[in-house]
Amino acid sequence: MIETLSLLPIDFWVVIALFMFGIFFSVHHFASGTGIPMLAVFATVFFWYVGDVLYNDYEQVHLANFDSQVLASAWLQVAVFLLMFILFVGILAPYINRDCSHLRSRFYGLYLYGVEDNQTQATVNQFCKICILIWAVLVLVAVVTIGSDTIYFVFSFLGHKVYPFTRARVGGGFSAILSLATNFHVLVGAGFGIVAALSNNPRTRAIGIVGCLFIWPDFLLDRTRNAILAVCAPGIFSWVFLRLRTPLSVKIAVLCVAVVAGDGWLRLVMNARNEGRSVSGFVADSLNDQAELSETKHLGLNMYEELCWLNLLTQQQQYKPTMGYRYFAEFVNPVPRALWPEKPLIGIEYAIARGQHWADAGDAQAGVGATISTGMIGQGVDNFGPILGPVAPAFLMALWVTILARVDIYATRFGRLPLYAIGLVLTFNMGRDITLLVLYPFVFGFIIIKFLESQQQSSPQTSRRPVRQL
Repeated sequence: MIETLSLLPIDFWVVIALFMFGIFFSVHHFASGTGIPMLAVFATVFFWYVGDVLYNDYEQVHLANFDSQVLASAWLQVAVFLLMFILFVGILAPYINRDCSHLRSRFYGLYLYGVEDNQTQATVNQFCKICILIWAVLVLVAVVTIGSDTIYFVFSFLGHKVYPFTRARVGGGFSAILSLATNFHVLVGAGFGIVAALSNNPRTRAIGIVGCLFIWPDFLLDRTRNAILAVCAPGIFSWVFLRLRTPLSVKIAVLCVAVVAGDGWLRLVMNARNEGRSVSGFVADSLNDQAELSETKHLGLNMYEELCWLNLLTQQQQYKPTMGYRYFAEFVNPVPRALWPEKPLIGIEYAIARGQHWADAGDAQAGVGATISTGMIGQGVDNFGPILGPVAPAFLMALWVTILARVDIYATRFGRLPLYAIGLVLTFNMGRDITLLVLYPFVFGFIIIKFLESQQQSSPQTSRRPVRQL
């Protein structure tokens, strides 16, 4: 790593200085509600961009493929993103959340004082009931799609992995329903983990633990790493930072153990995927081969590299910015393709520019062998070019921080605390792309909570409060 640091240009150290300022700024705003999600965004950008050059072979990958101008332009775009992100948060949060600006972060308060209060326990119990309802519906969908194999959906560890909600890259017909089911599956898996971590009620906590035993293996034995993180990380983080009442140094030590264990499992998952094998079968053969596991490198942690490719391809006029069309495609993604057969595809043009065109892939795969994530900042460059590109994701992530801050402020009201924890973890997955495909579990959870809350408030026995809420 020291050798790599000696090769990095001055632009890299400017970005590091901005990260340090951003961390200080975030910590200073913990109490207001914006600090914690801001810190999540800074950690995400650091991991996907700075982490790329530290983890991967900078000399053989970056210096070998790109000239100094391209490398410097990419770091400049990261710097512009960081500056504009801080500026936009300072503008959007006070304006959008002006009606609750006098309130403080509930999540930070729970970190300081614990989760024993009645309001927190009530919101956890409410979310547990939501998870039970969703899980029951998902099992019914599985019965319809895979029949007798549903037993392996509920008890994945008893046999082979089943896929009740699979669909092609380009959907059609009832594939929208299957997409909904997939995201609800992530939501309920993460939700049960949070319930198990935070509930004081023995019965509710037991339901959360049993829910995790049913659902988590289905993801752990799958080959999608971002889904594993989205399901498992919220519960683990909630237990470490909210339930575990120990000094911060102990929390960090426990978290480091969890990270090391998770890293080892994800390496196994990646190897299984590369060899086209089931995770369960591959794990059984790999436990005795620690050397092979320790030498395995994670693939896909290269968003700075993709940002450089975007700049190079644009500079060489082999790829043109979509002028917002890519963001439009993300925005209209919820529309089922059965209703809009010509709905825009996401990321296909860039995949072709990066050499992923595959004529034999067929229409269901949009003619490409794989899509390639452009990264949070690269996605903006993809849309609006190298100059204005970094500004767009900075605005979108500032808006996301503002939304999370509002959920945080009202975290002890009807089911919001678990939703907030899920949103924080999904922030990390947006490092590869800002997309509803990542945020659907949060969005659907929010819709369900608002619907049930409105039903509760309309009940004659429920007193209404004249307070505007998220």
